[in-house]
Amino acid sequence: MSKPVTIVTGSGEGLGTGHSQRMLALAHHLRGMGINVRVHSNTPLESAFSEFHSEEMRPSALIIRDMRDSSQEEIHKLREFGLVAVIDDLGSGRVSADIAIDLLPNLEYHFDFSSFIYGYNFSQALEKMPAFIPKDIDVLCYLGASPDSMIRELIVQALDRNVKYVFIDGHGKFSGNVPVAESPSFAELMCRSRFVLTYFGITMFEALLCGCEVITVNPGEYHLALSKSVEERFSLRSSYIYDDFNSRSMDEILSQISSVDGRLSVDRDSILSIVKKSINKFILDLERGGFTWS
Repeated sequence: MSKPVTIVTGSGEGLGTGHSQRMLALAHHLRGMGINVRVHSNTPLESAFSEFHSEEMRPSALIIRDMRDSSQEEIHKLREFGLVAVIDDLGSGRVSADIAIDLLPNLEYHFDFSSFIYGYNFSQALEKMPAFIPKDIDVLCYLGASPDSMIRELIVQALDRNVKYVFIDGHGKFSGNVPVAESPSFAELMCRSRFVLTYFGITMFEALLCGCEVITVNPGEYHLALSKSVEERFSLRSSYIYDDFNSRSMDEILSQISSVDGRLSVDRDSILSIVKKSINKFILDLERGGFTWS
């Protein structure tokens, strides 16, 4: 294949890091297949992208766009450079793309979770961990980089009195009553935790893969609806929304934490096996969508 595969993604305010993290994982995977990979972004990306970074869009065998909803104008411009595949795109541009793949649950289209792409930092951290990781943390809580201060305080006060916990505020800030390394990886903390409190999103699915019981605390109705839609399929313990979250909610959560033992440890190699199978399945989905690597 003479032309490269170009990944279009982004991170930062309004996007978070989930899109860029899974595309960094994909870039490394494609390069391992012998594919020439470039990454183009109009937003700043972490330094790990430097080896793939491309300032300008150029003719490509395939363009993979992962950065939330698109417009038709955006997709038409990308198609001037090559075949376009969009990921988890519910925007108006979706219908103009050559391939559309849904990895995350949504309320409009069928999704195939067996093709889920886990973040690069997540899988790299797992590679460095022991083969078996004991679960010595009762609760890991992550509500985003800037969690609601009142909800944060409510959760922290309740957890601190009753269980072993770690709270991640984002930007590498950790608090809690369990000793952790100076810069622990997110993957390590999830593997060590019995329960994870987070919102509907990529962290939720990484926690499930790490054998955690998951409770979602969601910022709005849309994320709550998504969480509710997959509660049974993914065995989520319960789902809450900021507007209705109160001390009674915390009592319910603490009751679940005390009554469910959960797993005592996790097997790193089993987790990594699923990570690798999932990204290989995504490659097959691109082929089924009409793309060939030759």
